[in-house]
Amino acid sequence: MYVNLFSSTLLACRNNLITESNAMLLCTWRGFANFAAVNQNCASMGTYINPLKPLWRSIPAPLRNRYFVVLGVFVFWMIFIDKHSITTQYSLGQALKKIAADRQVYEAQIVKARQDRKDLDVNKEKYARERYYMHKSDEDVFVIEEQ
Repeated sequence: MYVNLFSSTLLACRNNLITESNAMLLCTWRGFANFAAVNQNCASMGTYINPLKPLWRSIPAPLRNRYFVVLGVFVFWMIFIDKHSITTQYSLGQALKKIAADRQVYEAQIVKARQDRKDLDVNKEKYARERYYMHKSDEDVFVIEEQ
């Protein structure tokens, strides 16, 4: 009886009378523990029973559309894997902001250095006394800081 049930399932598989999910149900109902054996025998007859087809059919139809799948793969690739991914763009943007802030600081330092150079050219003695506390041997220097 076991051979009859197995051969009838194979016969139905060969004649494309049953779907893959029905073949799996028949194998379970008829007591075949190994669906792979039925699948292998069906494949040898020219019919392949895909065990993932019921899972594929459980996905909503718009998500099974090949264009949607390709679009999803493309978006995933562009966001996470590509050389110019979102994470890379974010880190480059942060670096650009830091460089712009540093540029403003350096420009302010350049303006101050130019002003100091101008003061030095005008009165070298005043500049040396105020900045480096230089004095003559018979002088006393008093430093008064404003608060």
